[in-house]
Amino acid sequence: MPEIYEAIILGKVNPFRSTSVGDPWQTEVIDVPEINRKATRVVLETLDEVRSTGRSGMCMILGDAGVGKTHILARLRKIAEERDYLFVSVRPLGDLQRIYGHILQEIMISLRKKGQGEEYSPLERFIGEVVSRALSDGLP
Repeated sequence: MPEIYEAIILGKVNPFRSTSVGDPWQTEVIDVPEINRKATRVVLETLDEVRSTGRSGMCMILGDAGVGKTHILARLRKIAEERDYLFVSVRPLGDLQRIYGHILQEIMISLRKKGQGEEYSPLERFIGEVVSRALSDGLP
């Protein structure tokens, strides 16, 4: 067996390094559902629990560089669009003194991005829904 295949099998070489996903909002992500299936399932089960119980929840995806964290996020973003969930991705933080500002900034960046084929961003849809409800209920 060639040496490169032995290295891949033993986990010394990441065969997906050349297909890394830099941003979960990329639209041209090749998805192989079998890869990181368990992590995806855990996140989806948490989302379903949050939706059914009405309680808040959070999932963190941690791992070494190149194991597929952003790939999982890209998959979850597509699933979120299909299920009408709101998807927000927060990139790693470098300065712990700015944690709250960083989280708010990342949430706003995610809310302003449009999914593939989407006419409106999640923020625009949210604002439209709020205005629509206010107009239908009557303004105070």
